[in-house]
Amino acid sequence: MVNDRRKMLKYLRRESEERYFKLIERLGIRDTISLVPQRAFLPAEAAEAAAAKQRKRLQLKETERRQRELKKQKMEAQRNRILERNSEELARQEAELEQRRRNLERQS
Repeated sequence: MVNDRRKMLKYLRRESEERYFKLIERLGIRDTISLVPQRAFLPAEAAEAAAAKQRKRLQLKETERRQRELKKQKMEAQRNRILERNSEELARQEAELEQRRRNLERQS
């Protein structure tokens, strides 16, 4: 059971460090998950290179996540602008119809 929790925490840290740290803070547990490979047979330089590669991969994932979020925000802003234009157009058309109705009533 402890091993399962450790595996899940390690996965979470790889995917999103921010969520990982929030979770361990909320659970009140220590940060014991290391993403540095635990390979005793690797020379220190190779282990550091592997860790650097892992950090770079995590940074790339975070950058991609931010780009997706920005794209989502831009699309939402564009959608809101379109809705606003449509509602303004609808209000204008309703005003025109109301004016026509009044004119017809006056003519009757």
